[in-house]
Amino acid sequence: MDVSRDWRDIHCLPGGQRHRIPNPDDGHIAVSDLAHKQAAVVCFEATGGQEWRLWTFLKSASIDVRQVPPAHAKAFARSLGTRARSDRTDAELIARFIIFRPGGGRALPAEHHRLLRALTTGWAQVVKMRKRLLAQLWEHRKSATAALTGLDLVAQDSGTLRGKRAIAGGRHVLRHVLFQAALRASHHNPTLKAYADRLRNAGKSRTSSAS
Repeated sequence: MDVSRDWRDIHCLPGGQRHRIPNPDDGHIAVSDLAHKQAAVVCFEATGGQEWRLWTFLKSASIDVRQVPPAHAKAFARSLGTRARSDRTDAELIARFIIFRPGGGRALPAEHHRLLRALTTGWAQVVKMRKRLLAQLWEHRKSATAALTGLDLVAQDSGTLRGKRAIAGGRHVLRHVLFQAALRASHHNPTLKAYADRLRNAGKSRTSSAS
C-alpha cells in the first residue's frame, strides 16, 4: 500500500486487485475490512509520518502491519529494473517486496518509542533551524545584525516630540531564539547575571534586562 496525504493506493497479491481509498480516518475502517476479508498482511513505505495513525488503528484491529524502509523499497525497485514510479506502482512494488521477503519491514514500535522518535525529530528540526538562523546572522554581521533580529531601536519622533525608542521588525523566530538564550544566560552566567541585576535595579523590566 502507498500512503499519501489524501489517498491510500492498495495493490493486493496474489490476485492483483487495486483499490484507492481516501486517507481521512473513515478510510481506516475500509482498509481494516479489506485486510480482514483477505487475511492479508498490510505493508507500506515510511512516508514521513502520514502512515502512523493508520498503522496504530490497524494494529489495534489485530492486523499484521509492516513498515518498509524507503531504502529497501528503492533497492528492490532497482533490482527489478523499475524506474518510473507512481502511487499505484509503489503500492504494487511494496506488495511484491513483502512477497519476496515475508519477514521484511518492521512492526509498530511501542508507544514510548514513538514518543521518543517524535521528540528527537522535533529536536533535530530545532537544531536545523538554529543553524540556519546563525548562518543568516553571520551573513548580516555587525550593524545589520540588529536590524535582522529586530533589536535595532526605532525612533518614535514627530516634530519636536521625542518618543520612547522601541525595537521593531526583524525575524521573529530569530529574536525569540536569541531571547531564550539571553534569558538563560542572565540566570546562570555570573557576568551576565550581574549585568542583568544592574539593569533591573536601574528600573529596567525583566524582559529588557534579559535582552
